Amino acid sequence: MPDLTTLAAALTMLAEWPGTLWPDFLPTRIPLVVWDGVQTTLFQSAAAPSGEWRRQQDRWALPYRHPALVAHTAVTLEDGTDAAALLLNDLPGSMTVPELAALIAHEAFHVYQASHCPERWQADELAVFGYPLTAPVLAARRLETLALNFALEGVGGWEGHAAEALQWRHYRFSHLNPVQQELERGLERREGLAQFVESKISGRFPGLPLPDFAPEAVRGRCYGTGAALAHLLDRSGEWQQAFMQSPLSLDELLSAWLAGWRPEAHPSELVAQAHSEAGQDADQLQAARLRMMHDALARPGQTLTLSSGKPLWPQGFDPQNVSELGGGRVMHRRYLKFGNAQVSGEALGQPVLTGAAGVHPLQHGFSSVTVPGMESARLQKEAGALYFEANGFQLRISGATEVTATPEGWEIRLP
Repeated sequence: MPDLTTLAAALTMLAEWPGTLWPDFLPTRIPLVVWDGVQTTLFQSAAAPSGEWRRQQDRWALPYRHPALVAHTAVTLEDGTDAAALLLNDLPGSMTVPELAALIAHEAFHVYQASHCPERWQADELAVFGYPLTAPVLAARRLETLALNFALEGVGGWEGHAAEALQWRHYRFSHLNPVQQELERGLERREGLAQFVESKISGRFPGLPLPDFAPEAVRGRCYGTGAALAHLLDRSGEWQQAFMQSPLSLDELLSAWLAGWRPEAHPSELVAQAHSEAGQDADQLQAARLRMMHDALARPGQTLTLSSGKPLWPQGFDPQNVSELGGGRVMHRRYLKFGNAQVSGEALGQPVLTGAAGVHPLQHGFSSVTVPGMESARLQKEAGALYFEANGFQLRISGATEVTATPEGWEIRLP
């Protein structure tokens, strides 16, 4: 992981960066909280935070991981302080100072978004479940990405390639419902523009073309397409203030600027190839989902299965690390927090398989939770409650609970 010297150099670099990333956005004026595997440290906060924080020179520290730190994101501390958050021990030690500065700016921009027109950056993350990953959608997505790359690289007239990308997007959106369309646009505004800010500092975009995203990477692709649309809008001149004052999405703003430009056209053989590859992708995606579930359940170690007659509600999950498996099942590969009046559970760094309690895999809650591949698990009952703990997973259940020990682990049933 990067050491504190690298972190200090990254903060110094941000302090020297001119305030031209986004209107009124200065990353060095936004608190930063990091977990390095030993302690939690809060930087860029002059006021003393509430709780057990101790002063350490120009920063504040806790001798444990603050419970809000579960990912690189924006968090709110107990006293209402909004801060950018990094899990420093999850980052590679080879990370350079500009790369770390760019990542800090990305997460700090999310804090900025929360305080500047917060309704402008909303995205319904749950709309990703049930998103159609059919051959026509995947083919149009592939051709849209290719046209965006041509536009970013300036091949021929970039305006014509950008117009073609928007034309393929229009066709693709005809296969999505309005909620799914707004999911993409909302993610491009929130995550894509944070990526745009990050790329301004790192200098790694748009020199690197958008990759051929995996079929299920709906959310991850919006980081890249949102940044790409912003870089193309940069070529139109001043646009950021207009964006903040307009209800238009990034693609709609670019479409308005490109009005009158004739779209380029991909060669017919390239279009045919995209459709052929998209058909293969759709078939392989279904096989990969079945394989993922089989591999997770076959992990060595003990398995806990929790079944509940009342829905268990998702209270936090990592949208970058979830996979819809069909039949209402979802694999949470990294983080999940869930519960109801009787149950509270949390997994970090431990895969969890959930089964839907209703039509939607998450929106209607879970009827089952399966946690495979656990080691050194401990289960105990105390004061009318059941406590379960294993590597990366904690569970507490109050009231009547039926527990059955099996050769593979435990089955817990709630009435």
